[in-house]
Amino acid sequence: MIVGLSLRRLAKGSCRNTLTMCEYHGMRTGTLLRSIVIILIRFGNRCVAHDLSHAHVVSEKAKKVGENWMSARKCWLLVLTLVFTFFTVGSAKEFTFPMVRIDARINPDGSIHVTEARTYRFSGDFSWASMWLPTVGSQSIRDVTISEGGVHYTKDGTELPGTYQVNSTSSRTDIKWFYRAENEERTFIISYVVQNAVTVYQDVAELYWQFIGPGWDVATKRAEVWVTLPQAASPEEVRVWGHGPLQGNVRVVDDKTALWEIDHLPSHTFLEARMTFPTEFVPAAARRVAAEGLPTILAEEQEWADAANLARARSKRDVWGFFVVIPLTVLGGILFWWKVGRPYRGTFTGDYYREPPRDHEPAVLGILWRGSQSAQDIAATMLDLVRKRIIEVESLPNTKRWQRKNDFVIRRHPDATTEDFTSLNRTPNELLVIELLFNTIQNQLPADEPVTLSAITRYSRRHASRFAEWHQRWNKAALKSAKPHIAMDKTNRGGRILGGVIAVGLIGLGILWMSLDYVFTGMAVFGSAFTLLILVGVSGRRTPEAQTEYNQWKAFRRYLKEFSNLKEAPVYSVAIWEHYLVYATVLGVAKEVAAQLEALAPQFAHDPNYSRSFLFLQVHSPGISQSFSNSLTNAFVTTIQAATSHASSGSGHGGGFSSGGGGGGGGGGGSAG
Repeated sequence: MIVGLSLRRLAKGSCRNTLTMCEYHGMRTGTLLRSIVIILIRFGNRCVAHDLSHAHVVSEKAKKVGENWMSARKCWLLVLTLVFTFFTVGSAKEFTFPMVRIDARINPDGSIHVTEARTYRFSGDFSWASMWLPTVGSQSIRDVTISEGGVHYTKDGTELPGTYQVNSTSSRTDIKWFYRAENEERTFIISYVVQNAVTVYQDVAELYWQFIGPGWDVATKRAEVWVTLPQAASPEEVRVWGHGPLQGNVRVVDDKTALWEIDHLPSHTFLEARMTFPTEFVPAAARRVAAEGLPTILAEEQEWADAANLARARSKRDVWGFFVVIPLTVLGGILFWWKVGRPYRGTFTGDYYREPPRDHEPAVLGILWRGSQSAQDIAATMLDLVRKRIIEVESLPNTKRWQRKNDFVIRRHPDATTEDFTSLNRTPNELLVIELLFNTIQNQLPADEPVTLSAITRYSRRHASRFAEWHQRWNKAALKSAKPHIAMDKTNRGGRILGGVIAVGLIGLGILWMSLDYVFTGMAVFGSAFTLLILVGVSGRRTPEAQTEYNQWKAFRRYLKEFSNLKEAPVYSVAIWEHYLVYATVLGVAKEVAAQLEALAPQFAHDPNYSRSFLFLQVHSPGISQSFSNSLTNAFVTTIQAATSHASSGSGHGGGFSSGGGGGGGGGGGSAG
């Protein structure tokens, strides 16, 4: 009861603390989020109450109480995890600009009256937004106003919703306005006048202005800048240019208006307008230069336009290159595989093979079967020693309630002689298993304690470096023993070497394309190179004879896995089935074979060797949830993984626009929060 009351108080406190934390950080979670939080917390209370009621019923069993307490605690951990997951997702804040429209009217005194209609899409809770505008020389920002939906904000310092602030220095003007917004779109109208924005030369007047500066760290989906002249002009009197990403466009709309537009303006990227028009349009302009300006402007813009057009042509070639290289890669890869890497079919194509194709030892068969060593091969070698009566195994009774799996004792077979353990009668891999069991591990145990599977696991954990060294010796011995039996095709060696050379050349070609700014083509060439390298790596194939044997092993594996489904289930001797089970361990079907042998157990009853075989142990030992071969395999898999894994680390050791410009006034950026 005390525990129950404590948990109920914890639940109520968690509810209050969670919602209080939401308010403390100024984040309104919303009706849906708050409902989810409350439902989860109530669910946690009911889980706790349910588990504790069960604990009360069986309170006399301390172990059961402990289990229910752990269940209640796990339930609450799940609930709190879900609560804070929803809270984190719900409170994420970000904003984007779906649309920015800027209208700029050039005044006769050389100033421009700018009206920015910025549409914000808010995700989360926001209360303010800001923007800043740089000024140079005699330029200044004046007459700043903020409005929304026809309602004008008030200029004061209270920071209340519906107010704004303006702070100006000699180099910039900062504007900040306040509101309340949550998961919605809002359009704010920012209006201001830029004094001395137009420069008047002897031949033309020029507006050169960044209407969207690089200081915005949020992308704009669509931007439009409309510039209106003080009076109408003929087409020959007005020139316009745009600077920024190459997908932008600029055009003269009518005799007084020009438009700069772009879709998907990236963050930290400016949109700059340049425009020349007759000097008499701005008679009162104060910013004047006693020189002709149009020749210099035309030269600059031509240089930037040429560079931009080259970049556009390069981008088109880049995209075309990508779509040319990709199909060539696919075609080349298919051709390479067909000519060089395609395996031989072999002469055997049957579904089943009823006996082992060759009498390989497990370590050799493992490498021939999968191309590498495995813990299954170590377990199969030990099983082979049991089959040969060199060692024997015995199932230990499960006397500990917390112990889920049976343990096995491994000892020398009483009929084995000293000569059976010498290098004249044993293979190198068999000797290594014997050394591990009866020299290395046995010497670490008390005199009266036998070698068990659990003892092998304990040794590997306590002496990981020694066990890893033994495992390396095992792998080397297995490779050495398997080498004479590995029959790889040498007729495709020249093709594989040529493929590797071509792949290296493609890597160099990809680097060259990338350095020339052909990014997509370079990436496609890199992909071709790595595809070819992979094909070269996997194109090693067996000789026709070796492929035939491999097909036979596949059919033998299928036979072992499905023999009980055949019309006439085979009845072999105990010795044959023990031998087959060794191979089944290497081929990864030992569990299936052992399960099928249970149906055949009565047919072994008259075999005098059956009761002394490890086949009897697997089929008849009570309480064994797995066969000894699978227990042994699992033990070595986990042992080797633990012994050979890397140590943990605590250090923690990540016309369109031209691309020129940037020399005009304006710019700046802004944020929101």
